This record gives sequence, C-alpha cells and structure tokens, in this order.
Amino acid sequence: MSGNGVASRLDRAWRLACTGLAFAAIFAGGAVLALTVIPALTLLTRDPIRRQRRARRIVQLAFRFCLAALRVFGVIRLDIVGAERLASCRGRIVVANHPTLLDVVILMSFTP
Repeated sequence: MSGNGVASRLDRAWRLACTGLAFAAIFAGGAVLALTVIPALTLLTRDPIRRQRRARRIVQLAFRFCLAALRVFGVIRLDIVGAERLASCRGRIVVANHPTLLDVVILMSFTP
C-alpha cells in the first residue's frame, strides 16, 4: 500500500470524526440555547418584536460559530459570494438548490 493511501484514509477518518463531532455540537448547542439562553431572553425582554429580533440574532450567531468551527477543523471549505444579498432579502423565500442540514446552517447564518 502506498503512502498516499494511508494519508487518504487518515484524512477521511479525520473528516468523519470531525463531522460527527460537529453534528453532536450542533445538537448540544441547540439544547443549551433552548434550555438556557432562549428562556432567559423570554424573561428579560418584554417586547415581543424585540425578543424575536434578539432570538433570531442569537440563532444567526450560533450558526456562524458552527460554520467557523467546521472551517477550522477542515470539515468544509466555504466561499461565500453575495452574502450581502441575503441581508436584504426581507419578505422573500430563500431556497437552497440542494437542501441539506448544512445548507440551512449556512443560509441562516447570513440571513437576518
């Protein structure tokens, strides 16, 4: 067996392990947000419009953090083109061309 075969398998094992950890982190992060941050936000913010905006911002930042972690661990390479268009897409439906869990994370991390 050549050295490239071993390196390829190690790379694949690394990506698989990091992908599994990333999904576990998404689950754990969602649980932490749902059990602590969002209830605290509900108690501390009386105005429903303001509460909704803050909750959306928290989710957006959580997804951006998740994407940053995936990049750091080498699970994904991501080049964002036209993110500013997502920031101004009020009143529109945004649809991924091949919806997966990561597409939702990416879209929600750049959509207010």
